[in-house]
Amino acid sequence: MKIETIITVISAIAALLSALYASRSARSAAKSLALSIIDHRERHESVQAQLIDGVAWNTETNECMVAFACNLTNQAVAPNTILSIELHVTEYVDTGETTKLILTPTLNQAPSPSDFQLQPFPSPLNLSPRSTISGWVTFRIPDHFAESKQIDKYKVVFNSSLGQRASVEQFLIRKIEDAKG
Repeated sequence: MKIETIITVISAIAALLSALYASRSARSAAKSLALSIIDHRERHESVQAQLIDGVAWNTETNECMVAFACNLTNQAVAPNTILSIELHVTEYVDTGETTKLILTPTLNQAPSPSDFQLQPFPSPLNLSPRSTISGWVTFRIPDHFAESKQIDKYKVVFNSSLGQRASVEQFLIRKIEDAKG
């Protein structure tokens, strides 16, 4: 056998071993990427909101108040924080068009302990990984909206520190007559 043939065979064997090693490295990198994608998804899962109840009442000074009891679930394996809570009220005006009002929570109490056995949501609201918290949030409806009989819907929006939004909607609200605000 000539030396050139021996060198060619050794080079071919080395190339084959390199190709096998590269294939193994590619499979390992693909598995690592898949695990990284799963880890990223689990860390950045969203917050889910569920509506428990919504009530409206008038205070002793005839202010219209609404309160919503909700469950918030952090589906991520990392902590999350709800930085702000808003109420989007959509109203039909005389022309048939809709207007939207965005409200921030008030510090008023819920109507009475018999209506809400939950505590108010703190601000900011810290959510542990894979946890659920229940609470309520109260809003004062301005007089020009409170007098309207044309409110289309109430939408409570929870804004997280990761820029995610969770929301619940309610079209009809239960009215409480003997509430203590």
